[in-house]
Amino acid sequence: ALREYFVLALLLWLAGAISAIDAEHPGRALAWLGAAIGYVLAGAALVMVCDDPDRRGAVLLGAAVPVACWTLDATLQAVTGWSLGGAASADRLSGVFGADDLKLGPVLALLAPFLLIATQQISARRSRRFALIVSGLALTLVVLLAGARAGWIGLAVVGLALSAHWQAHQPRRWLLALTAGLLVTLLLTGLAYQQSERFAARIDRTLTAFDGNRKGLDHALAGRLPIFETAVTAARAHPLNGIGVRGFRQSYPRYAASGDPWVSPDGQTGASHPHHWVLEVAAEQGAIGLLAWLLLTGWLIHRWWRADNSARSAALAPALALLTLLFPLNTHPALYSSFWQALCWWCLGLYLGCLSTRAGTSTEPQA
Repeated sequence: ALREYFVLALLLWLAGAISAIDAEHPGRALAWLGAAIGYVLAGAALVMVCDDPDRRGAVLLGAAVPVACWTLDATLQAVTGWSLGGAASADRLSGVFGADDLKLGPVLALLAPFLLIATQQISARRSRRFALIVSGLALTLVVLLAGARAGWIGLAVVGLALSAHWQAHQPRRWLLALTAGLLVTLLLTGLAYQQSERFAARIDRTLTAFDGNRKGLDHALAGRLPIFETAVTAARAHPLNGIGVRGFRQSYPRYAASGDPWVSPDGQTGASHPHHWVLEVAAEQGAIGLLAWLLLTGWLIHRWWRADNSARSAALAPALALLTLLFPLNTHPALYSSFWQALCWWCLGLYLGCLSTRAGTSTEPQA
């Protein structure tokens, strides 16, 4: 597992290194290459730790603790308006990350599998279903009120995949659970729409995507349509190795259309990132970067299908986290930023380490 981890890490690192050869802003590309080495080594440590079932269990359980705390904190913010991160922002919950860093929804959606699986494992047999329902409802409510639609989609992906895994041999029960979950989600959405002007505004904004015109679509995308177009233009201008990793913000004005609202008044910078990880890779690393990520994704899927049921159960939480992070409709993360890069390598190390575990323990709900 450690060997294949380093091979995959080298694949991604080399894609970044090749993009730095003629990067438009080489300093930023070289800084990323240096920082990436630290993240890779941290992920390698996780691979080695998770090879042992007992240590792996402690790591996965430990990962659920901050998720539970952040969910509780955000729930209190929904009630009182305050959390450990301060007051809520004008239009959504911000939780521990604060009103100037609105990533609560996508982060909780990505880490939700760790909390839900830990809840299933540590709950008493008679109260397991109740504990899962409470955890799921709390996560759903917080992610909905956090306002990030990428978080809504991510949590839906987690719920569908996790329920399908747990009920793989009982399709009727899975359909019933899926129907019940959908109805509860619709109920919570309706209540939130009625009780929260901030949430209602997010829903109304999303629905303008169906107006059938560019203005409505751009409004629904929070004005990101010019960002997407600029990323495509940059990718076309440098199709092989991109403009250089982490160079999008500084290179933005060069490829933006005239009158682009994201270009700074001094014309020196633009949007911080493309708001879609595929566009980010295409613009900053070109076809070489896309190929590297395609090979990595293919190998991760191959490892999953090659693993036995015990190993799959052990790796389920990081697998779902990676699925959420790399889901095509996830428009929130800046994949190569410090926070999301660290989270990506953390999940990758956990995933490969858990799949190679010597004696996995099941995460299947007990009857």
